Amino acid sequence: RDLMYVGVHDTDENRNPQMRDTVSVTVYVGNGIGISAEGLVLDTETIILTENGETTGIFRRDTMVLTDTVVPVAQDGVVSWGLYDTMQVVYTDITGTSETGSDTAIALEISTAGSVQFYEDSGYVDAVDTYRPRFEVVYVEVADTDENKNPQSVETVTVTVYVGNGIAEGLSGLGLVLDTETLILTEAGETGGVFRSGAIAVVDTEYPLAARNGVLAVGLFDTMQVVYADTNDVSDVRIDTALVVDSATASVVQFYEDSGFTDAVDTYWPRQELVWIEVRDQDENRNPQLRDTVTVTVYAGNGIAEGASALGLILDTETIILTEAGETSAVFRSGNVTLVDTEYPIGLENGRLAAGLFDTLHVVYVDANVG
Repeated sequence: RDLMYVGVHDTDENRNPQMRDTVSVTVYVGNGIGISAEGLVLDTETIILTENGETTGIFRRDTMVLTDTVVPVAQDGVVSWGLYDTMQVVYTDITGTSETGSDTAIALEISTAGSVQFYEDSGYVDAVDTYRPRFEVVYVEVADTDENKNPQSVETVTVTVYVGNGIAEGLSGLGLVLDTETLILTEAGETGGVFRSGAIAVVDTEYPLAARNGVLAVGLFDTMQVVYADTNDVSDVRIDTALVVDSATASVVQFYEDSGFTDAVDTYWPRQELVWIEVRDQDENRNPQLRDTVTVTVYAGNGIAEGASALGLILDTETIILTEAGETSAVFRSGNVTLVDTEYPIGLENGRLAAGLFDTLHVVYVDANVG
């Protein structure tokens, strides 16, 4: 990404004082330091220099393009090189082969600002700032021209993704780093300066957490932050963030009559049986590091024994908190709830369900996030 000018001073090559003569030089580009094939000749270009006057003996060529964005091809008119490569120009006097001259130059970095971006598609067209766990995967792209150090190979850069606790855990855990993943991004082409990851899974079912295992463990309202630091320029640090949002799923709520939650029922005997309730709702596994809770409301309604005038009248209401069976199970279960037909007067929200013969128990679960 620069221009090169070449000059040769050789009086005896002013062969014809009535015209501007020409000479030729050869430019070689060799691999620089730290490259696997150090010193390997990458590009060769022959350049014609024209005398700047009929009798000067000074030969020049201007505006020869130097680039690191073209794959090296010999004699294509473009000098292609990468960071720390060495260029050598060699001149040989055609009338005196023992007379030669050469000069060298090294390729230095042209620092450019990088950028980093989250995407949700492998085509890298849909830049996003939110992700839904279990439904979407993460793609990361870095664009940084100065990291295209070698135009004849596909290079890599590294980013770090951090997952921080969101608001769901309260102030005590807000911002706590839960997961850290180091990703290697590969250049999209030999000279593109654009580096891309593969697909990275976003999961809310990992427990215990394991850093650097190739997946991003998140919970509801957690924040993902990707950090890119240019290894050649400490001031070039770029970040992007994305919020984990709810992935709505259908729920199921069920009455049981046993603590093993194997015997689903639609009838109970008061005084002889206990009530257990289970909710299954994947999106309510909000925090894969904790056992979450959900709430249900149980209504006891009059049955047919009281006649039509009181049919369906709500006798008792109990709000019950169900606790997740495991940190990532998304299965929420109550403890045992006593069912009695001996309570008078009925006390609401006292931890017992008061019901009579042919009364109906109705449990209602409403997803707190999607209603």
